[in-house]
This record gives sequence, structure tokens and C-alpha cells, in this order.
Amino acid sequence: MSLGAELAASPPAALAGAMAGLRWRDLGLDLASRLPPHGWSTLKLHVDDDCEVGLFFLRRGEHIPLHDHPGLHVWMRVLTGELDVTSYTWADPPYARRTGAARLGPDAPVWLVEPRRD
Repeated sequence: MSLGAELAASPPAALAGAMAGLRWRDLGLDLASRLPPHGWSTLKLHVDDDCEVGLFFLRRGEHIPLHDHPGLHVWMRVLTGELDVTSYTWADPPYARRTGAARLGPDAPVWLVEPRRD
């Protein structure tokens, strides 16, 4: 079973623990060949009707635009480098309230964004 399929098959309560043990070296990927010249790129490890598991690649100083994951749980784990993350929730559309912020790195806990909370 592939890593993506293994993570997708994990019960939600166990997913953060499964992700916490991951290290960049475990993936066997060459980071330099995955980084785009600017912006960001993804590598999908698993996709089915219920779940998507992927890797995001960003160069230092790049960002992913503000976006929404309505009704979804999103678990994030930084495997190399650092990422500043800010989450928002709708306060009174079109306004949003900041509900969380962190600098994530390889030693940081798994970041969970939940529906109706973040």
C-alpha cells in the first residue's frame, strides 16, 4: 500500500499521529526537482471520493493565496523548511476573523483545520 493510501485509510483520530512520524527523507524525493521556479506546486499521493493526500512545494518567500475548504478537515505537516500559517473563519460574510496562526516546521505538531472552527 502506498504512503498516500495508508494515510487516507487512517481513522481521523489516528491521522495526526501517523503524520507526525513522517520525515522528508522517508519520501525518497529530490526536493530541488520538485520546487517550482515561483509560486507553488503539488504532488498528489492519493485521491478518492472521500480523501486527498498531497504534498505542496513552495520556495522561500512564496505563499498560497487565501482560500477555503468548506466542510473539510485539513491536516498539515511541514516536512522541510518553515511555513507561516494563518487560519480564519467567517465572522459575518464578507468579513473573516483570524482563528489561528503558527510557524510550522519539521518539529511542529500536525496542524488541523476543522469545518466551522477555522
